[in-house]
Amino acid sequence: MYSVPVQADSQHGIGELKGVLRFDGHRLTLQYQLADPILAEFRTAPVELELPADALVNARYRAGFLWLRPSIELRASDIGTIATLPAEEAGRLRFRVPRGERVDARKIVDGVNAICAEVRFARLNDSINRMTASTPEVTMQPAPGAAAARRGADGESQ
Repeated sequence: MYSVPVQADSQHGIGELKGVLRFDGHRLTLQYQLADPILAEFRTAPVELELPADALVNARYRAGFLWLRPSIELRASDIGTIATLPAEEAGRLRFRVPRGERVDARKIVDGVNAICAEVRFARLNDSINRMTASTPEVTMQPAPGAAAARRGADGESQ
């Protein structure tokens, strides 16, 4: 299990989201609180949000300018899953990560991408199985005149 403290601007910079992003090998969970940047004491109650792998497209680790501002970016295929987060912008979540947590942040990103690939592979297999199961068996018959054309081509080559 990997966990990383994260921060993000919320409500277009008016607030701040602070929390912990956890990955246990199967699911990604975000526990967060919203804080007022001016009155740092004001915080909301802790909220836990599970981000299912089938709702995520991918995860990306960015080192930032001069490797000083690492971040994790999550891209969702289902905006409804992350729409409750005030830090969401067009299906993307971008979290700042402390420099000392870079190794765990990369491990989380690698794990999330592996799970997303497994989900896509399972969907592809299901689609292929459905397509092949519903396709009636087709026997190939030569087109009319194809035999004569083939005989003519064989006769010309002799």
